[in-house]
Amino acid sequence: SSTLVTDITTVYVPANAADRPSFISSFMSMPFLSSMSSRPFLLTGDFNMPFHSSSNNSIPYATPLVEWISIHFNNCFPDGKSTFTRGDYRSTIDYLYAHISMSTRITNGKVHYVPSSWTDHCLLTIDLLPVKASIGPGIWRFNPTLLLDDHFVQT
Repeated sequence: SSTLVTDITTVYVPANAADRPSFISSFMSMPFLSSMSSRPFLLTGDFNMPFHSSSNNSIPYATPLVEWISIHFNNCFPDGKSTFTRGDYRSTIDYLYAHISMSTRITNGKVHYVPSSWTDHCLLTIDLLPVKASIGPGIWRFNPTLLLDDHFVQT
């Protein structure tokens, strides 16, 4: 049997726009980001920017992060449903990204709207399907009457 190890990184990009450039620069220089491989990896968090829209193309400091994410990850919620609500304001700033090596194993992404008295963010969930193990050429069913055959039991 094999054990699946998945790296999970949760990011909180500052809500204050003035703090974002230095945060993103620091984040992008983290050593583990430059050595992305096909190892299972989930990137989650409150990015405080709507990455699903083209408006981030005009934010120069966000470009390296947006490009890095688009190269290595798939958005588990590509439809861009709102994940943040404050009064009448709604936006998509919370994301769950799965490394491209996990694409076929991610399913059932849901945005759960929770009571506003708890939080102004939604809960994002996915199902992660296990890696399929090879069981050989097919199903083999044991015939219990073979236990009555002394020759079979001894060999």
